[in-house]
Amino acid sequence: MEDFIDEVFSNILDLRECNRRLLEVMYVRQREEGPIILRIGDIFLEAATEFRLAYPAYIGHYPLAEKRLKEEMEANSNFRLFLEVCCSSVSNVVRIHKSLESNAVVSNLPALENPHGST
Repeated sequence: MEDFIDEVFSNILDLRECNRRLLEVMYVRQREEGPIILRIGDIFLEAATEFRLAYPAYIGHYPLAEKRLKEEMEANSNFRLFLEVCCSSVSNVVRIHKSLESNAVVSNLPALENPHGST
């Protein structure tokens, strides 16, 4: 199981950390400049220094990860069913959300709080 996770997800934790830091810096900028943010290019240029380490490894490994995932889906019917249920659930959530938006129901709901304290 550990081998499968390593093969399919390789450096996902590195990518998550890069994106977490990017999001954190963007929230800081939003708090500092709020409601109109004049520039964000400098944030992305700084983030690119981190991205250039993590993303090439991810992209280079992607074909192998995709192959391993397909092999597991073909060999393991429980895994394939699990993925089908997950994909169906996500599709349903997206469809329901879009339906609510189009019916203006969502506009009456309170805004979601961001985990870093600002909206």
